[in-house]
Parts: sequence; structure tokens; C-alpha cells
Amino acid sequence: MPECYDTTAMRLRFSYLALVAGLLYGSAAFSAGWRQGTLVNMNVSTAQQKNGKPAPDKIFTYSVDGGDKIYEAQEVAKKAPHIEVNSPVSYSLSKDRLLVRDEQGKVHKLALVKTTRKEPAPPAGLR
Repeated sequence: MPECYDTTAMRLRFSYLALVAGLLYGSAAFSAGWRQGTLVNMNVSTAQQKNGKPAPDKIFTYSVDGGDKIYEAQEVAKKAPHIEVNSPVSYSLSKDRLLVRDEQGKVHKLALVKTTRKEPAPPAGLR
């Protein structure tokens, strides 16, 4: 019986350590990549259910100017986010996700739809 107890205790300790390590790694990965940009556009649309009625959730499409690129991403939610257009916004990129932090500090996980490279501005003497 003591062997079973020791094995169970060891598994519990290992599970706890794995959970803590995963949480620390996940939070460090997201916090390290935050950048400043500008929310240049936000559109709201609705989808239809099979019966023809509008769905209760809305589709929010964000456009974030990150300096050299413009990122377009979508989120499905019931309420509008607390972000003003043409205001500074903190954002982070993660593969096919764009994370945006609203004015209240809530992080919105958006599906990255499109990335557009901005053309560099011509030198002042060539205008």
C-alpha cells in the first residue's frame, strides 16, 4: 500500500509542477510580444441563423495599424469591445491570432484574417 501512495503523491506533484510551468510559460510568451499600434477601423456585422433570423452574436472586424503592416482580424461576441477607433491599442501576434487589449485591460483573442504590408513613404525631396 505505501508504494501506491508514493506513486500517487509523485504524480500529483508532477502534475502540479507541469501546470505551474505551463502557466508561467504561457503568460511570459504573451506578455513579451506586446506592441503599440492604432486601431484604424472597426466594423460590425451579423450572421443569419438557419431559420433566417439574425444570430445573437455579432462579428467584429478590427484593423490595427502596426507601423509597417496593417492587421485585419475578427472576433465573434455579443457585446462591443471598449476600444475607440483612431486610438492607441496594445496588440500581440501569435501565429493565426491577433491579441488586442481594450481600454479596460481585457484581452480579445481575434482570428487573424489578413496582413497587409504598408508601402514606405517616398522621401520628402521626391514629392
